[in-house]
Amino acid sequence: MLLTTPERYDLIFSEPSNPYRAGISSLFTREFYEAATSRLAPGGYFMQWLQAYEVDAAAIRSAYATLAGVFASVQTWQTQSGDLVLVATAQPPIIDGDAVRARLQQEPYKSAFGSVWRVSDLEGVLGHFLGGDAMARALARESGGIVNSDDQNWLEFALARSVGAGVLVDSRDLLALSRGLRADRPAVRGEVDWGSVEEQRRVARALFGPGPEPGAPRDVDARRRAEAMLRFAAGDPAGALAAWRTQPRPPRTMLEMEMAAEGAAVTGADDALALIQEVRAFQPTQADVYLANFHLVRGDTQGAAAALESAFRRYRTDPWPRPEVMGRALTLAAEVARRDAQAGPVLLEALRTPFSVDLLQHDRLKSITSLAFAIDFAGMCKEALRAFEPETPWQQNFLERRVACYQEVKDPLLPVAEAELEQFLGWAPTPLVADMPPRSDGSNELVAPAGGDQGRGVGARSPGMAMPVPDGGAAPASAATAGAPDVPAPLDPAPDAAP
Repeated sequence: MLLTTPERYDLIFSEPSNPYRAGISSLFTREFYEAATSRLAPGGYFMQWLQAYEVDAAAIRSAYATLAGVFASVQTWQTQSGDLVLVATAQPPIIDGDAVRARLQQEPYKSAFGSVWRVSDLEGVLGHFLGGDAMARALARESGGIVNSDDQNWLEFALARSVGAGVLVDSRDLLALSRGLRADRPAVRGEVDWGSVEEQRRVARALFGPGPEPGAPRDVDARRRAEAMLRFAAGDPAGALAAWRTQPRPPRTMLEMEMAAEGAAVTGADDALALIQEVRAFQPTQADVYLANFHLVRGDTQGAAAALESAFRRYRTDPWPRPEVMGRALTLAAEVARRDAQAGPVLLEALRTPFSVDLLQHDRLKSITSLAFAIDFAGMCKEALRAFEPETPWQQNFLERRVACYQEVKDPLLPVAEAELEQFLGWAPTPLVADMPPRSDGSNELVAPAGGDQGRGVGARSPGMAMPVPDGGAAPASAATAGAPDVPAPLDPAPDAAP
């Protein structure tokens, strides 16, 4: 398109798929970037998405070398944990701070930045800046002269080699490099609270990835706030609020408000309702989850169920609550139903409709199954399990309950369920001591059962192997001898896996 139009653009954003996919790497070449420069209006911006996951350092350096070889200035921003955006321009850009502050109060910018980054001010936006042009050129110099071109597209094959390798490039390393080069602050016209930028930058790294930065702020109160937000990121909202309350400043940013509201809710604090209302102004779905937590801590299961029902209904059209909060909401639903039998059917009905863009789909279906099993096993288990067929979760407790359900209702899929459970158990690792009965002579040793290791698979013991047991101890009961509870326990969380 860039080669076929005379139009010029203020902004060209290139966000293709991964470069190792057929044809995509041509959008990361010198020729493509030259075409982009020819179509940019004076003062225009070219923005290149670049993955920071499943990619090695050499590939990243070659991408910087290629882009920096065409554009005079390249800045680096981080959007999410594994995503970088390289901002390339003909001249070093200067951010108009007052203009950004004004835009953040207007739609759609207010909702967009609040929903995705949880920021509402200039400092929060700047917290996602990783490095300026000096950092980009330092990386380019280390590329070994490798530039991606249409004739020699090295990046395509470099990325293909690292697929599945996990996170090989840590944005904290990029930030450390830019700080060493004094390139960690963009040029901004107007007043900036750089202390707030650093605090929000730390929070963004901790909550959205890749993890907390090393070191701690020098200011005592800033250090306490940093500790609070790190605890919040680690899933300890109560500890986070306790740490926050050792310093004087009230919560100010969106993420600080979320931390305070959730911490107050899970501890049943007297100011919880006021803090939850502050979150409701920008994230009502999460506010409902916090409210449910508060009601449950205070012993009001009906209030907790009503708040969760509202949260699940909102989540059908609102995709922006943090996924970890909604995951905890599903766990909370099981606990509310366990304490209050009347709440179970209400929550089950609220979960029947998929969430927005099928978010947490597998977890939602598993929650439905757990609730159905607890409410009316014989009457509801079949319908709940049908949502998973034919690729059911490859977990022992799930497969066992599937067999129990199909036996109860005489379902024609019972032979398949039994065969898959048998297959799972046949592949399961052999326990070290759980199936070793104690000697009949009363000695504190465990021996292999008759038949030795025949048919036991890899790692089985020989018949003569013995294992001492502490005096007065007993061998742990196996799942087969321990007995099954009347109401199945909640399903274990697990990745979407199938045989």
